[in-house]
Order: sequence, then C-alpha cells, then structure tokens
Amino acid sequence: MNCPPILAVKKRGPLDESIFRGHIVVADGFGNIAQSFGNPYYITYFRSSAKPFQAMTLILTGTYEYFGLELEHLAIACGSHNGQAEHTKAVLEILSKASLSERDLLCGTHEPISAAAKAELNGKPLSQLNHNCSGKHSAMLAVCKKMGWDTKTYLEPTHPIQKLSLEIVAGMCGLPVSDVVVAIDGCGVQVFGVPLVNMAQGFARFSNPESAPLDLQEPAKMVFKAMTKNQELVAGIDRVDTIAMKDNPDFAIKSGAEGVNCISANKKGLALKMESGEGHEPFYCVVANCVRLLGGKIGELEMFNNQPLMSTNGAQSGQVVWRGPF
Repeated sequence: MNCPPILAVKKRGPLDESIFRGHIVVADGFGNIAQSFGNPYYITYFRSSAKPFQAMTLILTGTYEYFGLELEHLAIACGSHNGQAEHTKAVLEILSKASLSERDLLCGTHEPISAAAKAELNGKPLSQLNHNCSGKHSAMLAVCKKMGWDTKTYLEPTHPIQKLSLEIVAGMCGLPVSDVVVAIDGCGVQVFGVPLVNMAQGFARFSNPESAPLDLQEPAKMVFKAMTKNQELVAGIDRVDTIAMKDNPDFAIKSGAEGVNCISANKKGLALKMESGEGHEPFYCVVANCVRLLGGKIGELEMFNNQPLMSTNGAQSGQVVWRGPF
C-alpha cells in the first residue's frame, strides 16, 4: 500500500523530527472528484464534522420553527464550542425553549478546548454546558421533545433521533444507510464512518443544496447560513474553524477529532483525514492550507504556517512547516 502524502512536519534544527501524512479530497455535490491527494476512498469517521448533518434534524422535523429557534441556536448545534459564555448561553436557550434543563444532557463534561476559554471560567466549576458537544445534545433533546420521543434514552443507536441522524448522513453523502459504518463517539452518541469522497460530497451540498436530495435541500441551506453567519459559535476563540471562517465568510468549516476536517465553499466540499490523528499545531497548519486549496484567503491563518514550537524556558526550539503537495 502506498503511503499518503506528507502534509506537514515538525522541524528541530536541520532535521524533520516528526512527519504528518494524510488524505485530502475535493468533490462536488454529485460525488465527482475535482482534486485528490492520497486515497479518496479511505474510510474514516466524521467525528464532530458530522454535527452539521445532525443539526439538520432541527429543520427536518419542524423543531426549529416549533420552538422559535434562531440561526444562533442552529450554529451552536453544529459546533464543537469552547464552552465560553456565549456558547453556554445559546445551549441554555435551546433547552429552555424546549422546557428542558442542563440535567437532561447526557454528554458529560471536560476542560475547555481553548486555553483562553479555560481562563474565562475563572475558577468556576465545569458543567455539562461546557462540553463542546452540548449544542448538539441540546438540539437532539429539543427534537425529541417536539416529536414526543423519549429524552432519557436519546443516546441509544435505536432511538428515533439517532436513526434520523444516520439517514441524513447517508442521504447527504450519497450512500445507502447500510454502507455507513456506525460506532460510538466521544460524547456517547453514534458516529459515522464513510469514504472521504462521500464526506466531501456531503459537505459540498451545504454550499450547493440543489445537489442534495429534495427533502434535505432547505435544511442544508439553513445550516450553511447558520454556520457562516455565526463563526464564533461553531468553535470559538483561538480555534482554527472560527479563524478560517472569519477570514472567509462564505466558507463553512467543521473540524472533528483525530485529524478530520471538512469544508464547504463555492459548491465544493473538502474532506481531510490526517493519519496521525490529534495534534493541534500540524492539524491547524494543514487546515489553513486546505482553505487555500479551495480558493480561500489565508489571512490570520498564516500564523499556523511555520508556527514556532517553544521550549519550557520560552525559547523557540522548532517549528511546524507545511510540506503538502499543493
């Protein structure tokens, strides 16, 4: 098997100390491949990059209108947020409108992703609202409340909200439901595995909803609008998705765990999977250049190219360098 291309390296002195490889594919909403580096048929999980599809349940079931939700609420449902005040406020509003509370969330909690967001807590105890997936969970609960589905078992793969999410992912990605690999994500709900080209196809449909199945066109259009109008809610301070979208307001960008990123812009979709998985410095460098591949502006993202790596005494000890094939 051929190795995927090198995308970034960590340099220390004259040597490349660590090498980061991965797969990138660009496709349109009909699954036609425009550009490919590595294996476009590599199967991996969306992880949190699936959240825009899962958020479509709010529109498809009429929950969005039923509870008088706004684009901000749709955006936080798409987001892997930092747990900043504006993020927890939006989550609480969804829960309140559906006569639910934080106690109904089953996502657990964790430290904020961003150091700046952690500092904003100023010693306050963490709650489930701070979990980066609480927007998605609150949206799922709101759909359950509107549809009369059980709110205590919404994590179960056999629950109607999980079945509906799976159907949307399959429909947007041009696959039968049986071809989607299903497992459990880090927050407890199901996660979806598909070939990268189908990931790219699904994301292309957000900026070209006319290429999606008829019943998914309006939900896709609204999700794209929500994400592009509310970049801070999709991630937050110091996060590559938010920085990239603020530089490129017609791009919808969503990162997932383990080195996954998906972009929708100009009727095209891009899917990235880094074989090394996590690692913010090389991942952010690669995402910045994926934005460039789709014709986007680097702008503030330039800080992630040749990003310095610092020693514990504050001296520069190395740097992250883009080495990709484009």
